Amino acid sequence: MGTGRVDHADSLEVFWEGPVHGGLRAKHYFVDLSASAPVIALNEEWKLRVFPSLANGNVHVFDLKVTQTANTAQPLILPEYLYGGVGFRGHVDWNDPDNVTFLTSEGLGRDGHGTRVRWTHIGGHSEGSLAGISILGHPANYRHPQTVRIHPEQPFFNYAPVQLGDMSIEPGSPYVVRYRYITYDGEPDSDLIDRMWQDYAYPPGVTVQKQ
Repeated sequence: MGTGRVDHADSLEVFWEGPVHGGLRAKHYFVDLSASAPVIALNEEWKLRVFPSLANGNVHVFDLKVTQTANTAQPLILPEYLYGGVGFRGHVDWNDPDNVTFLTSEGLGRDGHGTRVRWTHIGGHSEGSLAGISILGHPANYRHPQTVRIHPEQPFFNYAPVQLGDMSIEPGSPYVVRYRYITYDGEPDSDLIDRMWQDYAYPPGVTVQKQ
């Protein structure tokens, strides 16, 4: 413990708004504290895009693209482990195991830990209302479909490609992952989430032909 920290840049690099989406771009620095002097081992950029709400305002969507780049001449080695990727921790009311549910794209709950999934849902009641969120993994992500860490007691899960073995971030070769977040009220609709994953993974294209 205490061998590293994540620092945030002093300000947002850029932000924007528009009729299709708004968003921001921000930077973080992963600092190695194990040496005699702190060393930035990894640079990270977040690009966030927020889209108009769907289903009469019941469904909210935003995309997150994470780019991590080694900051030294040596590769950053990430050993096989339970954790190690983008994650989500639920509301404090969900700390009660009877008040939180998980659902994966393969139809599993907490027993989905360690399985490879396209998306994962977590939800529960908060202040009397039922709500949830699903995080969808992009097929271009490393080791897609990625394995998921679902905590056996706490309202937490994360995508952890290192569960499948060691990986490294090589100098000059950024590690890039993309996820779509969907929030909603009520029970999770697996058919809707599947359709939204298909739209995210394989968006429709347009071909313009000259006559």
